[in-house]
Amino acid sequence: MSEMVKPIILKFDDGREYTLEFTRESAIYAEEHGFDFNDMSAHMLKSVPQLFHFAFRANHPQLSKEQTDKILLEDLGGLSEEFSARLTELYLYPYTCLVNEENTPKNSHLTVLL
Repeated sequence: MSEMVKPIILKFDDGREYTLEFTRESAIYAEEHGFDFNDMSAHMLKSVPQLFHFAFRANHPQLSKEQTDKILLEDLGGLSEEFSARLTELYLYPYTCLVNEENTPKNSHLTVLL
């Protein structure tokens, strides 16, 4: 079974706290609203801020792109490679759960032929 990927928690001195993660629904929302994971390496300046924004969707859907851009650029001063890699890991987690064979329900009336 895929190991649970822990969310990223951002805590600021002014009391703001945000939990960044992706659920299946928030990842689908991101794709439906223009995020293309396969396009990331070709369009990093567009894709990384999009991925960052959509990571808020599961727990903070009220935040606009402008607000998450401000958090990204002004509050955090950008992302480290490690932070960017963790965002990618968060985004891919719902997919890995979906295709993980160990997550297939064990049912004596179910036969799956591949």
